[in-house]
Amino acid sequence: MQQNIIPLPQSNTELYTGVIKFKHVEYCIVHASNGLHQSQKAASCLIEPQVGDVVMLCKTGDVSYIIAILQQAQPTTSINLTGDINLSTAGALSIHAAKGLDLHTQGKFSQLCSELQQVSTQHIVTTTYLNVHSQQSKLTTEQAQIHAEQCHSFINRVYQRADQVMRWVETIETAQIGNLVQSVRQTWNARSNNTVITAKQDVKVDAQRIHMG
Repeated sequence: MQQNIIPLPQSNTELYTGVIKFKHVEYCIVHASNGLHQSQKAASCLIEPQVGDVVMLCKTGDVSYIIAILQQAQPTTSINLTGDINLSTAGALSIHAAKGLDLHTQGKFSQLCSELQQVSTQHIVTTTYLNVHSQQSKLTTEQAQIHAEQCHSFINRVYQRADQVMRWVETIETAQIGNLVQSVRQTWNARSNNTVITAKQDVKVDAQRIHMG
């Protein structure tokens, strides 16, 4: 039986280690043991090379690539990627930052999840327009302050229960009510410079004693 022997082509790929001496937008100048190399960052090398980093080069023909950062000259690490990035995992994903976490985008930022929990000592939201849609909302706080130029509320029913209610209206308060029912257990006291009560039909005052004057 005659066997077909196919020789493997000899690879001219070489690996070197060197130090980055100069960085351009599109390439880096790396000083290796056999001289200077104009190298590009490989697509699999996520860390952005910096001047002074010890890197590993892969040279194939006349093309040289930085395939790994062996030692960084600065403690700051930068990851620069081009194009759209899709990060997927079948399990959970955790991001931990000891000092801070900043998210910046010039486009749209979207969140989609079944449950969202946010815990912070201080929470500040600044926006030009805020629109919130919810089937049910619950707010629990020890103290709340609202400062607004105008406030418009369109509510079907309002239920309020408070220990004390204090309200200051500087100019005028207007209420248009179909029927008004007030039940005061102790004393109803109204003070004004002038009081006007107008009824189209009847005015009824019912008490055990009525003092006028």
